[in-house]
Amino acid sequence: AGNVDVRMLLYASMRSLCDELNAAAPLLEMPPLSPFDTELSYLFYPEGGFYRRHRDVPASDDGWYRLGRRPEDGGSFSESAVRREISVLLYLNPGWRAEWGGQLRIFPPATAAAEQEPVADAEIYLDALPVEGSLDVLPEGGTLVLLRSPLVPHEVMVTRRERQCVVGWFRT
Repeated sequence: AGNVDVRMLLYASMRSLCDELNAAAPLLEMPPLSPFDTELSYLFYPEGGFYRRHRDVPASDDGWYRLGRRPEDGGSFSESAVRREISVLLYLNPGWRAEWGGQLRIFPPATAAAEQEPVADAEIYLDALPVEGSLDVLPEGGTLVLLRSPLVPHEVMVTRRERQCVVGWFRT
């Protein structure tokens, strides 16, 4: 995280990936992505960490985030808005083993409308079986995962080791 050259290489790679996705946008039936509005973060999961089932856009305003300030804060809204369109996950732990958990569970987009409410009892939730048609991705270092942010529900299963990744979003 502290190596500037590595961060610049990551940024250049993400710009290239954004260009490739834009070239394929008509085929993927998605709007063009903004080449200058990419969000990237390093994410650390401690042992026992997990992330409940979700999609990467807020439910309000169909996932659109208005740019500027609200009227009560000075009123500089530009009438522009951005929205997460593609979620990016790049795993950083080499040699990850399945028994360490931490898998990304991807649910079929068709189940998005029927997502269940979070289960109050964490033990029941954490022991839940995959939904038919879901896919588990091992967080092996170097693995890159792309998801349609507003469409694909996903979760991170409990990790039994510390786990790191880069997460990000290409926006429209």
